[in-house]
Amino acid sequence: MYYHPYLYSKPKSIDIPYRPHPHLYPNAYVSHQWVQIPELRVSSFHNNQSIYSPPYQNVHYPYRQTKTVEVILEGIFCETPGTDGGQALQIYGRIMLNDRLLWYKDSHNSVIVRKGNLYPIGERRVFNLEPGEDFVISGQLYEFDTVSDDDMGFVSKNIIYSDINPSGRRAGLMFRETDQIVFVNFLIRQL
Repeated sequence: MYYHPYLYSKPKSIDIPYRPHPHLYPNAYVSHQWVQIPELRVSSFHNNQSIYSPPYQNVHYPYRQTKTVEVILEGIFCETPGTDGGQALQIYGRIMLNDRLLWYKDSHNSVIVRKGNLYPIGERRVFNLEPGEDFVISGQLYEFDTVSDDDMGFVSKNIIYSDINPSGRRAGLMFRETDQIVFVNFLIRQL
């Protein structure tokens, strides 16, 4: 007797797929499709002992993996305070990771960053990144002045999936107003 491998219905009945008896086809019959079961490979080992070797190796596809990313906002570095006088800048504003706030100070709580020094922040975020995705680090900083505050501008940078690795990389945002220059430093790595 021949059994057709596709679905069909019996007349005057509910549509229920007909499946042949499992012993009729030795190669396996799954979900109405023919599937051939791979043969087991046997390799020789010490003193002609036989061990089982799996038919398929565990294949690693790094380009398809979700990456767990760690972003650390290290701090604000003052490269040059400018010629307005003094050896420090009073910085306030906001620093963001995508739409998440990492650091915020208003004009009444500005931080003092001295020339050649890093004001430490140490804010850390961990999240997952899918292949092809990216994320944005950004900020808007100001320098507090007695007359009028200096707008150091809005700066952003995209970090793409392929730029992230376990050894880590540094990324910086440069803010400038005339001859006043500060950097916001990040450490980005895959966990």
